[in-house]
Amino acid sequence: MFATYVHHLDPIALKAGFLTLRWYGLAYLGGFVAGYFLLRYLAQRKMWVLKPEEAGDFIAAAALFGVFIGGRLGYVLFYQILESNHGWQSVMQDPLGILRVWEGGMASHGGILGLVIFTWVYSRRKKVSWTGLGDGLCVVAPVGLFFGRIANFINGELYGRVAPGLAWAMKFPMALRENKIEAGNFTNAADALSAVVPGLLEYPDGRVKASDEIFSGMLQATRSSPEARAALEPYLEPRHPSQLYEAALEGALLFAILWIVRMHHTGC
Repeated sequence: MFATYVHHLDPIALKAGFLTLRWYGLAYLGGFVAGYFLLRYLAQRKMWVLKPEEAGDFIAAAALFGVFIGGRLGYVLFYQILESNHGWQSVMQDPLGILRVWEGGMASHGGILGLVIFTWVYSRRKKVSWTGLGDGLCVVAPVGLFFGRIANFINGELYGRVAPGLAWAMKFPMALRENKIEAGNFTNAADALSAVVPGLLEYPDGRVKASDEIFSGMLQATRSSPEARAALEPYLEPRHPSQLYEAALEGALLFAILWIVRMHHTGC
C-alpha cells in the first residue's frame, strides 16, 4: 500500500493575493523561534556565555548575517558560479538576482560558513568565548535541522535511493527531472498524464509548451488530482523517504543527546 504512495504535498502553506507563505520559510521561522527560547533557557541557567536578554538580538543577527546571507552567497558561489561555465558572467549581468531569495537557492554549507564567521566576529565584539558561543548553537542547531528536513519532505526534495519492496517507500514526482532513473520516463509520463490533464502539453493555439512548464503542470496536477497521481505512479520508482529519517536522527535524536549532555555539563 505505502510503496505506491505518490508524494503530493504542496510546498505553499498559504497564498493570499501577492502573499505566498511556504512551508520552507515557516521551517526557518520555527527553527529560529525554538533556538531563541532554548538559548535563553541555557543563558538563564548560566549554561551559555551570553545573558538571557541578549539571546533575541543574537538569534536575529545570526539569522540575517549567518544563515540568510551566508546561505544565499553560498548558493550563488557553489551552484551558480563554480558549477557553470558562464556563472560569473551571468551573476555580473544580473547582480540583483542575488537578492531574489524567493526564487529559491539557499546552500546549507554556505549558511554554516556564514554562522562560523558571524559568531567569530560577534564573540570578538562582545568579548566572550567563541567556542562557548558555539556550544550553545551546536545544542540547538538540530532543532533547525528537524524543521528543515520536514520542509524538505513537504517539498518532495532530497529523497533517498530506490527501495523496491520497502513497505514505507514513496514515489516522488520531482525525480522525473532530478534523477537519471526516472528522467528517462519523463516524456512517457507527460503523455500519460495529458490524458487526464487537458492542456498539459500544448497551449490553446496548438503551440507546444517548454519542458519546464510541462513539468510544473505535472506537479500541480499531482497535488490536486488523485487521477493524475494514478496516471503518474507507474513511471516513478519507490524510494526511501530519507528526509524523514534525517529529521528523526540528525534532528530529534541528535538534539536529545546534545541537550542531555549539555544539562550535565555547565562549563562555558
